[in-house]
Parts: sequence; structure tokens; C-alpha cells
Amino acid sequence: EALKDLKLLQLAYNKISRIAEEAFYGLDSLQVLNMSYNLLGELYDSDFSGLRQVAYIDLQNNHIGIIQSQTFRFLKTLQTLDLRDNALKTISFLPSLDTIFLGSNKLAALPDMELKASFIHLSENRLEDLDDLYFLLQVPGLQVLILNQNRFSSCGRARGPAGSLSLETLFLGRNMLQLAWETGFCWDVFKGLSRLRVLYLNNNYLTFLPPGALGDLSALRGLDLSSNRLMALAPGDLPANLEVLDVSRNQLLSLDPNLLASLTAVDITHNKFICECDLRSLVVWLNQTNVTVLGSGADISCMYPNALAGTPLSSVSMEDCDEEEVLEALRLSLFVSSMVTLTLFLMTVFVSTKLRGLCFVCYRAACGLLPTVQAERHESEPYRYDAYLCFSGRDFAWVQRALLRHLDAQYSAQNRFNLCFEERDFVPGREHIANIQDAVWGSRKVVCLVSRHFLRDGWCLEAFAYAQSRCVSDADGALILVIVGSLSQYQLMKHRGIAGFVRKRHYLRWPEDLQDVGWFLHTLSQHILKREKNTIRDGSIQLQAVVTVS
Repeated sequence: EALKDLKLLQLAYNKISRIAEEAFYGLDSLQVLNMSYNLLGELYDSDFSGLRQVAYIDLQNNHIGIIQSQTFRFLKTLQTLDLRDNALKTISFLPSLDTIFLGSNKLAALPDMELKASFIHLSENRLEDLDDLYFLLQVPGLQVLILNQNRFSSCGRARGPAGSLSLETLFLGRNMLQLAWETGFCWDVFKGLSRLRVLYLNNNYLTFLPPGALGDLSALRGLDLSSNRLMALAPGDLPANLEVLDVSRNQLLSLDPNLLASLTAVDITHNKFICECDLRSLVVWLNQTNVTVLGSGADISCMYPNALAGTPLSSVSMEDCDEEEVLEALRLSLFVSSMVTLTLFLMTVFVSTKLRGLCFVCYRAACGLLPTVQAERHESEPYRYDAYLCFSGRDFAWVQRALLRHLDAQYSAQNRFNLCFEERDFVPGREHIANIQDAVWGSRKVVCLVSRHFLRDGWCLEAFAYAQSRCVSDADGALILVIVGSLSQYQLMKHRGIAGFVRKRHYLRWPEDLQDVGWFLHTLSQHILKREKNTIRDGSIQLQAVVTVS
């Protein structure tokens, strides 16, 4: 009865380890109870019985690990409960209060429970799943939420964003939001916080801000992004009505001053600005703006180039940037022209390597559309055949497939040449050497298809000798030599006549790539059609009598 009017009871800094039953009976008017810095380990349902008017209970810095569910339920006037620096692992015992202090405990998860409060302090706990943050943001009437130094790094998403219509201040510093956001989830954690005015996201290892993550924060006036790893801020990252921004101690290489237009104060110290011409707009803005730039100007400095390292941005000269812009445009045009030239070169190489056969076919088709004058045969043409094809009989199947079907008029009416070859045009029963002589001297050109079989065929070598003797006697280019297959120079040098021809005269080689066959046949046709100018024989010179002058 002597203490029935007591309003404040100070029991801090003692060694109280338990509360006796009915210990507070008779303290009907007590409003503040301070039992901090004691040795309490457990709290039971009856510990605070009799405190009918208590509004504030301070139990911080005890060893409380267990609290029974009804311990505070009957304290109808309780408004503030301070349980900081204890060993709590759950908050299922909490009634709806105005102010709750639960910092520096061992809370790893929050139960699904009804909770109402205007101020919640949960810093320095072990909360990891952002699902707990979604839960807290749905607490009715909540105005201030402090969650610094937890471990928010995952996104369970058992709950969705409901949005708090009352929250004004949110502390989320010293967490690991980067680990959650880099998975692509929980980007909507701030959705619906239309009355939030101050947001702390410092020390969260952030390398980016999720697109639209802050888009719903229309009332936000202060944003702390300090001590992260941001390298850039993009348009749309910041709320439109923001007034105070702290992006100090990040890794910003550049910063668009247009993003800072609505601010009244900004801190951009201790970043890693690259002091090149791209930074000119920021340097000009810093020297002309009316916005309060927090921190020392010496701490807003260049990191690169090395010659300007440590130089304050306000001291950096950008006078050469006009010339640099001209050079930049020139570099761009040179780059574009170089890329176009390189592309055309690569396309040319590709076409010439892979599509040259198709290009030649198109060229021949185009030439066929042009009006041409057909060359008429001279009536005085002394040759029976356009060309004599000399080849080994063992190569006949290949010659027929590769040459005769495309050149000989008897194989196709579209072919233009009257060719001679042993299998068809030699007279049976006649001496073989006589047939060879008639073929060599009766054809305008002799085409020798030199293959491995040709070099082993005596008649082929004999025909080559006759053709070569004709070239010598008539001094014309009637002999056309075509090397077929992978014959080496050594193999050709074993035959003196062929070796001499190869060293002194032009010869053709059958293409290894099938796309070059069309071009080769065209070239061979041009050689067959080519008319050689005969040299003037000595017998055509008219002799005159020599007169001796006496």
C-alpha cells in the first residue's frame, strides 16, 4: 500500500535471475518498469501480474531466451517493450504494442501471427528470407521499421507484396539484398509503399537497382545507397520526388547530372570517377549547381586516368573536350567505314572461296542474254576437227563425264565443238600411228589430258610427241596441255618432252574444287577457239637479181 502511487521502478544493473510470484502486486499505478542489465533467463505468464497501468517495460541486456505466450497478453496498457540484447528465437509471445524493441537477438524467422505496432526494431538478428520482410511490411499502422544488420539474402516468396499505407521510414542497411535480387526475384518488395519517405539501403553489396524497384515510392524524399558496389545509375532508377541522395562509397565511374535535378542535397564522395570527356556534364554541374553537395570536395575525385588520380572533379579542366568530340565523331566514322570495308572484304573472300562457281554460272547466264555475233567458220578452214583429245583409254569414263558431255557436239546439240578422240574417230584396222598423225594434223588444237595413266601409255606419249613436232614446224600454239590429278613436278620431269613444255609454255590444270569446273571448261573452250598467227615462211619472200655496179 505504501507504493500504490509509485509510477517508475528502477531495478536495472542488479543480478535478478527470476521474478517471484506476485512480486508486483500492489503497484497499481506503476507506468515504467526498468529491469535491464540483470540475469533473467526465462519469463513466465504470471511474472508481471498486478501491473495494471504499466506502459513501458525495459528488459534489455538480460539472458532471456524463453517467454511464455501469455506473459504480456494481460498488460492492456503496455505500449513499449524493450527486449534488446537477449537470446530470443521467436516472437510468438508478442501482443499488439505501439513500440517494440527486439534488436540483437537470435531471430532467424518470424512466425505467421497477428501483429500491430507503429515502431518495430529488429536490427542485428539473423533474418535471411525476404518473406519475413513482406510480413513486416503488412503490419497494420507500422510507421518505422528498423532491420539493419540482418542477413536478408534469399527470396522465398510465400507472401506477396501488400504494401503498407502507413510506413514512413525503413532501415535495411547492412544486409545482402544483392544475393536476393540477382536471382531476378523479389524486385517488388517496395511495391505499394506510397507513404515511405526515408529508405536506407546502405551496405547491401548492390551492383544494380532492379528496374522499377523504387517506382512506387512517390513520397520518398531521402535515399541512402552508400557503401554499395554501384557502377552506374540509369534513368528511372531514382524516384521522381527524391530530395536527398547518398551514393557515397560506391564504384560510380560516371553520373548523369539530370538524375540529380530534383535533389536538394547529394553525397557522391569516395567513388571511382573516370575523368574523361564523358564526365564533362557532371563537372560543369558540380561547379554551377545550387544543390548542396555533401562531404569534402577533395573526396569527389578522379580515379582514372593515372595522371589525374586523386584530383578533385572541381579542379579538372574540360577545355579540350570540344576537340575531343570532333575526334570522337571522326573515330566513329573511321570505325564505321573500316567495319564496312572489312565486311565487304570478308564477303568478297567468302564469295570467291565458296560461291565463285555460282558467280561464274550467273556471269555466263548474263552473257547469254546479251546479243552476240556468232563466229562463222571459214570455208577455207583446213581442219576437220576443232580439237583432238588425247588421253589414256583407262581415263575414258572420266573424260566422257567431265569433258565430252559438255564440249562435244555429238553428245549434245548445245555443245559447239567437233572433237576427235580414239574410241570413236580412229579408223579400225588402220595403223594406230597413222590414226594419230591424221588426228594431230587434222585438228585445229591438240588437247593432251596428262594423268598417271597418260604417262604410262606409250601411244599417248607418241601422240604428244607428234603434237609437239607440229608446234615446232608450224610455229603455232596448237598444243594444249592439261594436268589431271595430283601429279608432282618430279613425275612430269621424268618425260623430257612434257618437262620442256611445262617449263616453257602455259598449261592448264584440272581444278580440285568442283565449283571451278565451269570456269575451267570456259577457259579450255577459249583456248580451243583461239586462232594463232602463223609466222611468215621464208618461201614467201620474193628474191631480186643483184646487179653489180662497175
